[in-house]
Amino acid sequence: MMSDQRLDLLLFGASGFTGNKCIPYLYTITKENGRNLTWGISGRSEEKLRKVLETNGQKLGKIVGVYVVTTCGMDCIPTDLGLSYLEEKFDGVLNSLTAYLEAWQEDKSSRLAVGYGTWASLVHGMKHGTQFRRLKERMFPGRKPAPFQPELRVNYFPHHAKVIDGWSLVYPAVDKQVMRKSQTYLYEHENKRPVQVETLINIKSTLHLIGISIGFFIWMCFAQCGCGRYLLLNYPRLFTTGLFSKDKWPEDKIVEQCMFQITWYGEGWKEKLPDKDAQYTTPPNKSIVAQLKAKNPGYALTCAGIVGSAVMILTERDKLPPSGGVYTPGAAFRKTSLMKLLMDYKTLTIDILSVNDL
Repeated sequence: MMSDQRLDLLLFGASGFTGNKCIPYLYTITKENGRNLTWGISGRSEEKLRKVLETNGQKLGKIVGVYVVTTCGMDCIPTDLGLSYLEEKFDGVLNSLTAYLEAWQEDKSSRLAVGYGTWASLVHGMKHGTQFRRLKERMFPGRKPAPFQPELRVNYFPHHAKVIDGWSLVYPAVDKQVMRKSQTYLYEHENKRPVQVETLINIKSTLHLIGISIGFFIWMCFAQCGCGRYLLLNYPRLFTTGLFSKDKWPEDKIVEQCMFQITWYGEGWKEKLPDKDAQYTTPPNKSIVAQLKAKNPGYALTCAGIVGSAVMILTERDKLPPSGGVYTPGAAFRKTSLMKLLMDYKTLTIDILSVNDL
């Protein structure tokens, strides 16, 4: 049903699994703390319109004062805003930050724990990753900062990290690119030395490491051709051993027992330099270890993050970048109360485990 009433928020894709889970957060967050925001829901939008908005969003946003904030979901909100949170707690200058991501199910009665839309996005992402990266470069133009010393070295082979048990390997998702875009924005517009970042996935057992590696190789091969994508999209239970299903949504009791954890390790200096391009002449002399935990990250944390992001744009405009445009979460929301809102809703917790001299 169409409405003539002006809406503050409009949720697209509300009929899908994730969209459906967003509605309770829309209902509560838009009414609490004196807010009286109106909202509505909508079905699927046209694919061509989405592409036009993504490609031209930066220019249009600056002209009409619209804020478009990308990647406001389960991974990028905690990793990107978590970096800003840790910088505040570090009391110095962070040179590098490595994030180790883990996810697991506490309830083993069913492997079906994630909606089909997530699987479809993964399949298309494996095929169109290069195009997505080019699109992001167009959406987030800017000069990449020159390398800062010491450079964060990345081990691309499975290895054991010193701050967490299990096998660690490079995580091929967008989190790292999003954080780097945020750091580039802050370098250009807020005179801030960028933090070097890396994201890795942590796998507890050697058997799981082998299984995931084989599965990812098969998915990547199948995703490159049309018939392979057809099989992946139509038979997800077969290719993921029951983790995804095209015909059935996960049960609430299962998704509520899904867990997500990020362990951070960062190094930097106690002393601050006056110029963002200045290089330190001594090695880092301070470290920080912190941990983020979230229950039901795919739907509680994601939905609260989506709704909370929209509410921040409407209610904390003075804490956003001065002009409209396309932004990452770290660039848009680092000065807002979004992280506090997510903690107040108990969608995540962050604990500082140690801050030590090196």
